[in-house]
Amino acid sequence: MENLVKILAEAIRSSGLDKEISTASVRVTDFLQKNSEIINHIATEIREIPGLFAITESQKIYFVSYDRTFLTVFMLARLLLEYAFSINDAQVAVDEFLRIRKENKGHLKITIVLAGVQTERSIDLMTDVQLVPFKNLIFPKWIEDSINKMQWPTSRTLDSVAPSSALVGRVAVSPVFTKNMEISTKHPTEEIFKIEIMTYLIAIVMKKPVAIMKIIYEDDDPRLQFGNLDIASFNAIDWPGNAAESFEIDTVKAKAILMAYEKFKGDLGPIDTAIIRLTKAWSGWRSEDRFIDLGIALEVILMHTKDGKSDENSEISYKLGMRAGWLIGKDPNEKLKIFKRIRIIYALRSSAAHSGRIKTKSEAGRAAHQSIEESIALVGDIVIAVLNRGHWPDWDELVLGFTPS
Repeated sequence: MENLVKILAEAIRSSGLDKEISTASVRVTDFLQKNSEIINHIATEIREIPGLFAITESQKIYFVSYDRTFLTVFMLARLLLEYAFSINDAQVAVDEFLRIRKENKGHLKITIVLAGVQTERSIDLMTDVQLVPFKNLIFPKWIEDSINKMQWPTSRTLDSVAPSSALVGRVAVSPVFTKNMEISTKHPTEEIFKIEIMTYLIAIVMKKPVAIMKIIYEDDDPRLQFGNLDIASFNAIDWPGNAAESFEIDTVKAKAILMAYEKFKGDLGPIDTAIIRLTKAWSGWRSEDRFIDLGIALEVILMHTKDGKSDENSEISYKLGMRAGWLIGKDPNEKLKIFKRIRIIYALRSSAAHSGRIKTKSEAGRAAHQSIEESIALVGDIVIAVLNRGHWPDWDELVLGFTPS
């Protein structure tokens, strides 16, 4: 590290400390106009320090600047130079740099803004996950400015639905910045996805559409003291296009379904797919697309067997209807009603998927078309019933009337 200290010390000496320059950043800019090659020298030395700096997966997390460029070893070199200038001590700057290498950890703050879900106080839903009133959120300035300029989602009656709350979680990260300037892929995708799924489950159990906007930023990383910028991601592409509806959250129901999801013994993949498709059906606008999503959710939740295989035999709609009726129907009349409704939903899904249009010549078809929200809620009940069992049902035993194990 001696060479790195010497380079920084010479830069400090030759930068002209006697000049009245307001900030270290301005001094660095002024210095680099005549000594741009020093960044290459510092970068060369930095590359020899393994694991000195880290950021998360390319295209997912940005080092936020005015031009939103990704962090490179050259940007890191400038931050080190700026830090050395700010304290006028090359040795201390390098020592601090090396200390941070040992503490190469941070936390991503996952904030999923919700339009529609109402809460007056912060609620602990799961470990390290809170539902927080939107008015209580504190964002980096650039995120706050972006949100304030956005168009809100709308309800089915085209009323604007403003952000009302947010699901907030924290995920520890420790990725690596490599010598060849590539960015590692140790992005906590699964942890972030889990928090997102929680949002969808709340919407399903409340039987209401909710629009979400996912915001990720690293807010307590010790590495950030070398610059005033955040490592962050801001995803609001679908925000204005999603339908939403204001509703008060039932905390008891929300916690119960999240706990059932957490304790479920079995493959959660099909359940996750069904949850996501149901959410798309809730928030979508085009009936054909909504029925396709609804049909996929039905298939994936009712055709997955206890041994982990997907049952793809013929007469899918018959099986779907039978399984749904026996799963959530309380008496023969209700089982028959659910059986018929599920078969209608699947028929409309098939029509939308195969022809691009929904045929509603029959009264039953028109009734299902007009009450798609009821159909989505029904499929949501099926997902909840599977989760509440704690494992995948044995469908043969279920339809033969065996007592659930």
